[in-house]
Amino acid sequence: MVRAYKEQNPHAEICAVTRTDKRHEKLRRIGAGDVETSLPARKFDHVVILVTPNVEDYEEIVRSSVSCWRKEEEGTRGGGGNLVLASSVGVFAQSDQEVVTVNEESAVNRTGSPFSSKLLRAEEIALGAGGVVMRLAGMYNLAPDRNSFFLKSGEVERRGDSLMGLVGYDDVVGAIMLALGKEKETVSGEIFIVCDGQEQTIQEVYADAESTGIVSDDGSDDDDDGADDDDDHDHDNDDDDDDDDDDGDDGDLW
Repeated sequence: MVRAYKEQNPHAEICAVTRTDKRHEKLRRIGAGDVETSLPARKFDHVVILVTPNVEDYEEIVRSSVSCWRKEEEGTRGGGGNLVLASSVGVFAQSDQEVVTVNEESAVNRTGSPFSSKLLRAEEIALGAGGVVMRLAGMYNLAPDRNSFFLKSGEVERRGDSLMGLVGYDDVVGAIMLALGKEKETVSGEIFIVCDGQEQTIQEVYADAESTGIVSDDGSDDDDDGADDDDDHDHDNDDDDDDDDDDGDDGDLW
């Protein structure tokens, strides 16, 4: 996200806020000017909230992040900027009996799980401020992630015919960049589903991976170089809260 925004807005100043400092040097290297572990006491044209809902103070982080958005200034919402909250398609009501096609207007699960309830409350905070909510499918890229231990275990206890809704990291970044468009008439108070538009079963995903030769039939990674080189990838896959921010002539991203 930091790299993509900096490439399109080279004069922008980007402030990134994370829960720990272990990725700070990398964030500076790819374009973040200020990198902090706590919220700065200033306002930003753009605010992008990419916080995992697994943290205990998730709602408070979202609320505090929204308060950093520079809005209602110069007679225009956000001075032409925008606020984007990354949510999840996991908030939709699900059925054990049938496959249900959903859109942005579909029913959500407000009481079914603490996860969906927490996300929906955060969505209300963002939408109430005039921001945009991106409900993301399962995200993936070539870098190892928090689920890589499943590959090493050699066996995953899930049905092979279970459907998986997925979306690539680059597509998520592209969707957020569209929401942060330069136009004054940016989208406001809307929800968008971000997915690849083609669900696959777990077995189909595995078959596709195996056909590339990258993953062997025992589930191990046959590529000893690319996937483990963190410098080749722009995405942080740890549990840090990567709230990318920027402040400058081209708008502020937080």
